[in-house]
Amino acid sequence: MDCDERYVKDLAADDQTCNICGKMGRCIRLNAEWFSDYPYVECNLLPSRVEDDDDLDEYGNVKDELVGEEPEPFYGCLTCLSEGRFNFVHETAAGFITRDTIPNLGITKEIIDGLTRTPHYRTRRGNDYRWHCDDYMSYRGQWQPIDFIRAAKNGDGKALFSKIRSESEPGAFRYYTDNDFPDNPTDRAYWSSAVHTFVCRHCGYICAYVELD
Repeated sequence: MDCDERYVKDLAADDQTCNICGKMGRCIRLNAEWFSDYPYVECNLLPSRVEDDDDLDEYGNVKDELVGEEPEPFYGCLTCLSEGRFNFVHETAAGFITRDTIPNLGITKEIIDGLTRTPHYRTRRGNDYRWHCDDYMSYRGQWQPIDFIRAAKNGDGKALFSKIRSESEPGAFRYYTDNDFPDNPTDRAYWSSAVHTFVCRHCGYICAYVELD
Protein backbone atom coordinates (compact mmCIF):
# COMPACT_ATOMS: atom_id res chain seq x y z
CA MET A 1 0.00 0.00 0.00
CA ASP A 2 1.48 3.33 -0.99
CA CYS A 3 -0.67 6.37 -0.31
CA ASP A 4 -0.87 9.21 2.18
CA GLU A 5 -1.54 8.02 5.74
CA ARG A 6 -4.01 10.87 6.26
CA TYR A 7 -6.07 9.50 3.40
CA VAL A 8 -5.94 5.92 4.69
CA LYS A 9 -6.97 7.15 8.14
CA ASP A 10 -10.02 8.85 6.61
CA LEU A 11 -10.86 5.84 4.44
CA ALA A 12 -10.41 3.03 6.97
CA ALA A 13 -12.92 3.01 9.84
CA ASP A 14 -11.72 2.03 13.30
CA ASP A 15 -13.05 -0.92 15.30
CA GLN A 16 -14.99 -2.73 12.59
CA THR A 17 -15.21 -6.50 12.19
CA CYS A 18 -13.58 -7.68 8.99
CA ASN A 19 -15.95 -9.84 6.92
CA ILE A 20 -12.97 -11.70 5.48
CA CYS A 21 -10.88 -12.75 8.51
CA GLY A 22 -13.41 -12.05 11.26
CA LYS A 23 -10.99 -9.93 13.30
CA MET A 24 -11.62 -6.43 14.67
CA GLY A 25 -9.51 -3.63 13.27
CA ARG A 26 -9.21 -0.77 10.80
CA CYS A 27 -11.40 -1.68 7.84
CA ILE A 28 -12.42 -0.36 4.44
CA ARG A 29 -16.03 -0.77 3.42
CA LEU A 30 -15.82 -2.69 0.15
CA ASN A 31 -19.43 -2.13 -0.94
CA ALA A 32 -19.49 1.63 -0.28
CA GLU A 33 -21.54 3.38 -2.94
CA TRP A 34 -18.67 5.50 -4.22
CA PHE A 35 -16.84 2.48 -5.64
CA SER A 36 -19.08 -0.56 -5.31
CA ASP A 37 -20.94 0.34 -8.51
CA TYR A 38 -17.73 -0.37 -10.43
CA PRO A 39 -16.11 -3.80 -10.83
CA TYR A 40 -12.94 -2.47 -9.21
CA VAL A 41 -12.88 -4.51 -6.00
CA GLU A 42 -11.57 -8.08 -6.22
CA CYS A 43 -12.81 -10.22 -3.33
CA ASN A 44 -14.27 -13.69 -3.69
CA LEU A 45 -16.38 -13.25 -0.54
CA LEU A 46 -17.93 -9.91 -1.53
CA PRO A 47 -21.58 -10.32 -2.66
CA SER A 48 -21.97 -8.95 -6.16
CA ARG A 49 -24.55 -6.27 -6.91
CA VAL A 50 -24.62 -7.25 -10.58
CA GLU A 51 -24.97 -10.52 -12.45
CA ASP A 52 -23.17 -9.45 -15.63
CA ASP A 53 -22.36 -6.43 -17.80
CA ASP A 54 -26.01 -6.11 -18.84
CA ASP A 55 -26.71 -4.77 -15.34
CA LEU A 56 -24.40 -1.78 -15.92
CA ASP A 57 -25.19 1.40 -17.82
CA GLU A 58 -22.92 2.94 -20.46
CA TYR A 59 -20.80 4.60 -17.75
CA GLY A 60 -20.21 1.40 -15.78
CA ASN A 61 -22.71 2.23 -13.02
CA VAL A 62 -25.33 -0.18 -11.77
CA LYS A 63 -28.60 0.60 -13.53
CA ASP A 64 -31.00 2.60 -11.36
CA GLU A 65 -33.69 -0.06 -11.41
CA LEU A 66 -31.25 -2.61 -9.97
CA VAL A 67 -29.78 -0.55 -7.14
CA GLY A 68 -32.53 -1.40 -4.63
CA GLU A 69 -31.92 -1.06 -0.93
CA GLU A 70 -28.57 -0.19 0.60
CA PRO A 71 -26.67 -3.48 1.14
CA GLU A 72 -25.33 -4.51 4.52
CA PRO A 73 -21.80 -3.09 4.94
CA PHE A 74 -19.05 -5.50 3.92
CA TYR A 75 -15.65 -4.70 5.41
CA GLY A 76 -12.11 -5.75 4.60
CA CYS A 77 -9.34 -4.90 7.06
CA LEU A 78 -5.99 -3.35 6.17
CA THR A 79 -4.20 -6.56 7.17
CA CYS A 80 -6.25 -8.61 4.70
CA LEU A 81 -5.54 -5.98 2.02
CA SER A 82 -1.80 -6.08 2.68
CA GLU A 83 -1.87 -9.88 2.44
CA GLY A 84 -3.83 -9.87 -0.82
CA ARG A 85 -7.11 -11.35 0.48
CA PHE A 86 -8.86 -8.60 -1.44
CA ASN A 87 -7.55 -6.23 -4.08
CA PHE A 88 -8.35 -3.11 -6.03
CA VAL A 89 -8.26 -2.84 -9.83
CA HIS A 90 -6.53 0.36 -10.99
CA GLU A 91 -6.53 2.15 -14.31
CA THR A 92 -3.08 3.48 -15.24
CA ALA A 93 -1.15 4.73 -18.25
CA ALA A 94 0.08 1.13 -18.56
CA GLY A 95 -3.50 -0.18 -18.71
CA PHE A 96 -5.71 -1.83 -16.12
CA ILE A 97 -3.75 -3.51 -13.33
CA THR A 98 -5.49 -6.42 -11.58
CA ARG A 99 -4.27 -9.26 -9.35
CA ASP A 100 -4.39 -11.46 -12.48
CA THR A 101 -2.14 -9.16 -14.53
CA ILE A 102 0.74 -11.18 -15.92
CA PRO A 103 4.17 -9.72 -15.01
CA ASN A 104 6.28 -8.58 -17.97
CA LEU A 105 9.35 -6.46 -18.64
CA GLY A 106 7.44 -3.25 -17.88
CA ILE A 107 5.23 -4.39 -15.01
CA THR A 108 6.79 -6.53 -12.31
CA LYS A 109 5.03 -8.66 -9.72
CA GLU A 110 6.13 -6.16 -7.08
CA ILE A 111 4.31 -3.37 -8.96
CA ILE A 112 1.19 -5.51 -9.42
CA ASP A 113 1.05 -6.53 -5.76
CA GLY A 114 1.80 -3.03 -4.51
CA LEU A 115 -0.81 -1.24 -6.62
CA THR A 116 -3.62 -3.78 -6.29
CA ARG A 117 -3.15 -3.62 -2.51
CA THR A 118 -3.51 0.17 -2.57
CA PRO A 119 -7.04 1.58 -2.08
CA HIS A 120 -8.86 3.76 -4.56
CA TYR A 121 -9.10 7.45 -3.85
CA ARG A 122 -12.43 9.28 -3.71
CA THR A 123 -13.26 10.83 -7.07
CA ARG A 124 -16.15 11.21 -9.49
CA ARG A 125 -13.88 11.51 -12.52
CA GLY A 126 -12.49 7.98 -12.64
CA ASN A 127 -9.78 6.34 -10.58
CA ASP A 128 -6.79 7.02 -12.83
CA TYR A 129 -3.60 6.17 -10.96
CA ARG A 130 -0.72 8.24 -12.32
CA TRP A 131 2.40 6.55 -13.71
CA HIS A 132 6.05 7.71 -13.70
CA CYS A 133 9.51 6.10 -13.94
CA ASP A 134 7.82 2.92 -15.21
CA ASP A 135 5.93 2.52 -11.95
CA TYR A 136 2.75 3.69 -10.25
CA MET A 137 2.93 6.92 -8.31
CA SER A 138 2.05 7.40 -4.65
CA TYR A 139 -1.29 9.12 -4.06
CA ARG A 140 -0.74 11.96 -1.57
CA GLY A 141 -4.34 13.08 -1.12
CA GLN A 142 -6.21 16.29 -1.92
CA TRP A 143 -3.73 19.13 -1.55
CA GLN A 144 -4.41 22.64 -0.35
CA PRO A 145 -1.98 25.59 -0.83
CA ILE A 146 -0.25 24.82 2.47
CA ASP A 147 0.65 21.33 1.17
CA PHE A 148 2.44 22.82 -1.85
CA ILE A 149 4.38 25.12 0.49
CA ARG A 150 5.44 22.17 2.65
CA ALA A 151 6.46 20.15 -0.41
CA ALA A 152 8.51 22.95 -2.01
CA LYS A 153 12.21 22.66 -1.20
CA ASN A 154 12.54 26.44 -0.82
CA GLY A 155 9.09 26.97 0.67
CA ASP A 156 7.79 28.67 -2.47
CA GLY A 157 4.51 26.81 -2.83
CA LYS A 158 3.19 29.09 -5.55
CA ALA A 159 6.21 28.39 -7.77
CA LEU A 160 5.76 24.64 -7.23
CA PHE A 161 2.05 24.92 -8.00
CA SER A 162 2.85 26.85 -11.20
CA LYS A 163 5.45 24.27 -12.27
CA ILE A 164 3.11 21.32 -11.68
CA ARG A 165 0.25 23.08 -13.47
CA SER A 166 2.41 23.95 -16.50
CA GLU A 167 3.73 20.38 -16.79
CA SER A 168 0.32 18.71 -16.47
CA GLU A 169 -1.70 17.33 -19.34
CA PRO A 170 -4.12 19.78 -21.03
CA GLY A 171 -7.24 20.31 -18.97
CA ALA A 172 -5.81 18.85 -15.77
CA PHE A 173 -6.21 22.12 -13.89
CA ARG A 174 -9.35 23.27 -15.70
CA TYR A 175 -9.99 26.88 -14.73
CA TYR A 176 -7.24 27.13 -12.10
CA THR A 177 -4.43 29.59 -12.84
CA ASP A 178 -1.39 30.79 -10.89
CA ASN A 179 -3.56 33.62 -9.57
CA ASP A 180 -5.69 31.06 -7.71
CA PHE A 181 -2.79 30.40 -5.35
CA PRO A 182 -3.32 32.68 -2.31
CA ASP A 183 -0.65 35.07 -1.08
CA ASN A 184 -1.08 34.07 2.56
CA PRO A 185 -2.39 30.49 2.74
CA THR A 186 -3.14 28.89 6.08
CA ASP A 187 -3.73 25.33 7.25
CA ARG A 188 -7.46 25.69 6.64
CA ALA A 189 -9.01 24.54 3.37
CA TYR A 190 -8.83 27.21 0.69
CA TRP A 191 -9.80 25.50 -2.54
CA SER A 192 -13.27 23.97 -2.70
CA SER A 193 -12.35 21.66 -5.57
CA ALA A 194 -10.23 18.57 -4.98
CA VAL A 195 -6.62 18.82 -6.17
CA HIS A 196 -5.60 15.16 -6.40
CA THR A 197 -1.83 14.92 -6.06
CA PHE A 198 0.66 12.14 -6.81
CA VAL A 199 4.39 11.81 -6.11
CA CYS A 200 6.77 9.54 -8.03
CA ARG A 201 8.09 6.80 -5.75
CA HIS A 202 11.50 6.94 -7.45
CA CYS A 203 12.45 10.49 -8.47
CA GLY A 204 10.01 12.60 -6.44
CA TYR A 205 8.27 14.12 -9.47
CA ILE A 206 4.89 15.61 -8.50
CA CYS A 207 1.77 15.80 -10.65
CA ALA A 208 -1.81 16.74 -9.91
CA TYR A 209 -5.21 17.36 -11.42
CA VAL A 210 -8.27 19.30 -10.32
CA GLU A 211 -11.67 17.70 -9.88
CA LEU A 212 -14.23 20.49 -10.02
CA ASP A 213 -17.24 20.42 -7.71
